[in-house]
Amino acid sequence: MAKLLKKYLLGLLAVGLFVPTTIYANTELTNKEKAEEYANMLIKNAGLTDIQYALIKDGEIILSNAISKDNTLTTDTMSPIASVSKMYVTAAIMMLVDDGLVNLDEPVITYIPEFEMADERYKDITVRMLLNHSSGFMGVKTTNTLLYNDNDTSAHDTLLNSLKMQTLKANPGEFSTYCSDGFSLAEIIVERVSGATFTQFIQENISQPLGLTKTKTPQDEFDLSQIIPTPTGPHTSDSIQTNTQIATAGMYSTAEEIALFGYMFTNEELLSQESIDMTMAPEYANGLWHGEEDTFAQYGLGWDDVEVYPFFEQNIQVVTKGGDHAPHHTALVVAPEQDMSVAVLMTGPKGSSAYAEMMGSRLLFDEMTSDGVQFDDFKKPFDKPTQAVPIPPDLKKYNGIYSSNMGMTKVEMTDSGVMLYTGLDKENKQPSIYYHLGDGIFRNSFRFEISFVEEDNGETYLKTRSIMDIGLIPYEKTEYSHQKIEPISVDESVKKAWEDRAGKMYLVVSEKYSSRIYTHPTFSNAITYTLSSYNPVEGYFDGMQIIDENTLMHKIKIPQNSGRDLSTTHMYIENGVEYMNSNEIIYVDFNSIPNLSQKTITIGENGYGQYYHITDEYANRMLSTETTGNWSIMVYNSEGECIYNSWLDGNKDVILPEDGLILFAGDVGTSFNLKIN
Repeated sequence: MAKLLKKYLLGLLAVGLFVPTTIYANTELTNKEKAEEYANMLIKNAGLTDIQYALIKDGEIILSNAISKDNTLTTDTMSPIASVSKMYVTAAIMMLVDDGLVNLDEPVITYIPEFEMADERYKDITVRMLLNHSSGFMGVKTTNTLLYNDNDTSAHDTLLNSLKMQTLKANPGEFSTYCSDGFSLAEIIVERVSGATFTQFIQENISQPLGLTKTKTPQDEFDLSQIIPTPTGPHTSDSIQTNTQIATAGMYSTAEEIALFGYMFTNEELLSQESIDMTMAPEYANGLWHGEEDTFAQYGLGWDDVEVYPFFEQNIQVVTKGGDHAPHHTALVVAPEQDMSVAVLMTGPKGSSAYAEMMGSRLLFDEMTSDGVQFDDFKKPFDKPTQAVPIPPDLKKYNGIYSSNMGMTKVEMTDSGVMLYTGLDKENKQPSIYYHLGDGIFRNSFRFEISFVEEDNGETYLKTRSIMDIGLIPYEKTEYSHQKIEPISVDESVKKAWEDRAGKMYLVVSEKYSSRIYTHPTFSNAITYTLSSYNPVEGYFDGMQIIDENTLMHKIKIPQNSGRDLSTTHMYIENGVEYMNSNEIIYVDFNSIPNLSQKTITIGENGYGQYYHITDEYANRMLSTETTGNWSIMVYNSEGECIYNSWLDGNKDVILPEDGLILFAGDVGTSFNLKIN
């Protein structure tokens, strides 16, 4: 899952390469017509299949539409709303605050006495820290959370046991870096304090009072055909994506109902004004941050950004919350003082909640402009550098290696005013060239800026800035993207243990038979984890610090986004086979996979899936299977593409591919009786 997340985050970075279509200068269109133009532009340029949007003003829906390539989408079509779900648990917590049942600054253990971690600092984690991303948790529990057509609750039920084995990456409250596990723990607080399940609480305290009939969780009973299907590659098209960590990213809704939910933050119908104001306070400013420059993530309680451009510059507060679970992307944008709320939902493998937020912000901008609000001219992307300024000798102290949750990079400043920025994910990679503009600021031809900051915590950070303009609202991104690290000496035997694993591939075995990881259409080879074959930094391997001969760990402290979802990897031997535990997802050594030979296969007591190589003896022959219970068979071709998944495609005969793999997954004790003709 760590590799899967990295590929997805890299995809989000690519939004900076979006070719803009400048349409916001057309003042002759009505706001309704403009909205349709924006949607069609995004469908055309961002590879989307559909967009649904709604704008509420003064309690009335004044814009609502659904546009899709195949004309099947309606405004009543439900969609997974990903991390926008976090605002629902935020609202639930604030309701309990209003009722005097929860205090934001009380420790979590007040409400969940059995909550504990392998780090004594956990006792200092407060409810507030869960909602403002400053708990210090390593990241997000992903084991059996992304499923198809399955509302399994095990991820929720095992969270506390999972946290018992974890340490913290920072002191609670030290800084805010995006963290989903905090919201999953908040979900449990809601349940413990209210005595209801989270699903029941949302229905009784939010959906029913607001008249929301299409806002659901996987635990609700409703007609699943109302949900937009999640593409599954060559498999059936009517599969429903389920995220079993409901409060983190597991809810479903429509643009109209998300906007209606967001509108509750403009009035005191369900929340007190004091609680509303608390959610929109600049919580990010309580800890380490990158400075005053604007960025896409300036956290409140639940909200991603409580100082949204260009409104904040006009003393108008607008707040946003985005969510991504490819291919579904969502944004909620609320202007409380203007009595407006917007929601945008979109589907497409190249989409992004950033696009949804920009469109939502643009709809608000157009409506405010119609109401007479005056805005300054939009900021523009940085100019391309034209020449380099000599680099002062004291800046060269920043040469060296920098690390983030996405890998390592090397910085080397030359005597010609140029800085070479080289990713260390593979050998002989060509560097990006940054030109010194003066004052320690460097910029490349893609208009990304880099500077360096020595913080009070003793760490040195690589600070990046960029402004993206796709023809809606400029989107500025400023952050500490990397932290400077130094080589670390390790024992030769420890070093050799990892060198022997360089380039080795491992395959997921612990995920449930319904897991999306086995059949992910957006990221190829999601079932694999290949350890890096290029590890040039002493004391580091696969982008993480070497702890011992079997353990790797991210040890960085980066606020905002580049310090999120950090990994711990542990290797172990079981029955003579090497396994890898990466953030509790278990992988098996590819080299240990046997050839398919036996005709009966049984899932063992550990519940792990079992892979087999398809040899020439069985290639191009028909496989039939007899079994009972809960299970799935996945067949992969020589390119690693899943060409058959019985959970999605049904139990049917399948022709085995040449040089392929077959995976048997199911409950403990499940037996597969095979017939190959």
